[in-house]
Amino acid sequence: MAQQVQGPVRRPRQGGIKSVVPEFIRQPRLAVSQGIAYEGSGCALPSATRAGCYDDLYPSLPKTPTGVNQYDAIDPGIFALYAGVECYIGGDADGPSYVEQAASLLEAGEDRGVEQRLASWSIAGFGSNPMYAPNITAAIGQLENAADVSYVGAPILLMSRIAADQAVADGVLSREDGRLITPNGNYVIATSAIPVNQPFISAVGSVAVYASDVVSALALEHDENLSMAIAERVYSIAVDCDFRRAVFIGEPRPTLTLTRVTENPVSGGGDVEFLISASIPYADGTFPLLVWEHDGAIAGADSGTEQTDTTWTAGVPNGEDNPLASGMYTVYALDPQTGIKSNVETFIV
Repeated sequence: MAQQVQGPVRRPRQGGIKSVVPEFIRQPRLAVSQGIAYEGSGCALPSATRAGCYDDLYPSLPKTPTGVNQYDAIDPGIFALYAGVECYIGGDADGPSYVEQAASLLEAGEDRGVEQRLASWSIAGFGSNPMYAPNITAAIGQLENAADVSYVGAPILLMSRIAADQAVADGVLSREDGRLITPNGNYVIATSAIPVNQPFISAVGSVAVYASDVVSALALEHDENLSMAIAERVYSIAVDCDFRRAVFIGEPRPTLTLTRVTENPVSGGGDVEFLISASIPYADGTFPLLVWEHDGAIAGADSGTEQTDTTWTAGVPNGEDNPLASGMYTVYALDPQTGIKSNVETFIV
C-alpha cells in the first residue's frame, strides 16, 4: 500500500470573476424564491438644458427624468451548482471531513459556473446591437467607447483566457492588484466560458452575485462501504442597468430573419416550413441552421435547402415523421459561427 502524504497545495485561480467581484452577497432564502429584484436610481446620463435666463443658443425642451427603475436578475434568474466527493467510510477520519471537502470543492470552482451564465447573457446582447472589430485591441476600444456613451459607471469586460493572453502580450491589458485592467482602468474577467470558436469580447455593467448558504448532505452506502458528501448552492446574478454589449472579432456576420411559411400546422400533417433570410451572403462556406425546441428542450436542427445566396427553406417534421408530434415548439435560425439566434417563432400541434 502506498504511503499517504500531504497533496500539492492548490493556488487559487486568477483572472476570473472573483478577482473582480471577490464577495458573493449572502441571500439565505434564495433557494425558495422565484428570483431577485432591486431598484436602480436611474441609468441615463445627464441631458443638456438651457443655462439660465440669457441662454439663447439652446432651445427650451421638456425635461424627462428617467426615474427609479426596478431590475431583475439576468437570465436564467436563479441556478444551482453542486460538488461532491465519495470514498470509503472513515477515510476522512484524519483530515477534513467529506462534507468539508465537498464544500471546499464547490467554493473553489463555483466561479466557472457563474461566469458561464454571465458570459452567455452578455454575448446574447450582440444580436440587438451587433459590433465588429478586426482584432482584440480594436474590440476592447469599441466596447470601452460604447460603455462610455451608454453606461453611467465603469464597465467590466469579459473575454476568453486566450484573448486575455493575447491582449496582455499586445500591451493592451496589464495587471494591477491581482486584476486584469484596460488602459482606461476597467476590470477584465478572463474566462473559458467564452468558447474559442466564438471570438467575442463583451462588456457589462457592475456585477453583483447573490448566493444562498451552502447546503451539505452525507450519505452512506454500507454494502459498498462508501461515504458520499454533496455540497450545493443557489445563485443569482444582477448587472447594473442591464447594460451589455458584445463585439465579434472578424468580418461582419449576416443578420438572420425567420418567416413561417406554413400558416396553421396541424397534427398528422407534413413539415412545418420556414424561410430563413440573411442580410448578406455567407462568405465562409457556413450556412444558417433551423433549430427547434419541443417543450423547452432542443429536439432537432435542419440545414435547409438554399434558394438564393441569402435565403434557405427548412422544415420541422410534423406528424408521423416526428416522434414528438404534439406540444409547444419554439423555432429559430442560428448562425453557427456566432451562436446568435434570429427572431423566434412558436406554434402548437
